[in-house]
Amino acid sequence: MLISEIHYVSPHIRKDQLSFPLSLDAKIAIFEDRVFGWQLNVAEQLYFGAMSDDGSRIAHRIQHNGFAVLYILLSYFEMIPKYRDGDLSEKSGAWFKKGIKQVFPEIATHTAETAILASMWKGARNGLYHSAMTKKKVFVSGDASCIDYDAAEERLIINPGVVAQRTIAHFGTYITQLRDPSQQELRRNFERKFNQEILPQLT
Repeated sequence: MLISEIHYVSPHIRKDQLSFPLSLDAKIAIFEDRVFGWQLNVAEQLYFGAMSDDGSRIAHRIQHNGFAVLYILLSYFEMIPKYRDGDLSEKSGAWFKKGIKQVFPEIATHTAETAILASMWKGARNGLYHSAMTKKKVFVSGDASCIDYDAAEERLIINPGVVAQRTIAHFGTYITQLRDPSQQELRRNFERKFNQEILPQLT
């Protein structure tokens, strides 16, 4: 991002502050700041209201924000398993569904797992990304527990606020794991993906 012609590689890190070649710790810091600052926290504050640096809410939530919040969040579920596994492919559907199950493991044991994942992929993700709206029988509601499936009506009902909170918690855990030197494979996979996706933007 350019702000007054200054290149910010993440919300709080400028390119002129970096020392190349980047250390793994620097790569993790940039990735963490980008995903939290440019995606997940934006979605959370859009739903619940803007937050000051001390953590207090300083603005009311924007009404009718549910679809926009989902639009911001849904790319996370394809991205995160690719970073965990170091995948460099351009495939989408299988990785998206894997990411959904990583963030919401209860779906993997749900009797309607296949229907839920299909609705999340086709009805929510593809609907929003390709048509700017979810497809038939995919709803947003602040009354849903998280990602709820009504088998009788074959409806998927998503609470964007809870999804945002769960996704933020998941990402925080992943960053903690990346900073653990014992997680060698996870760190190698992350760096492989970072070097393909993000590093070319910084050099």
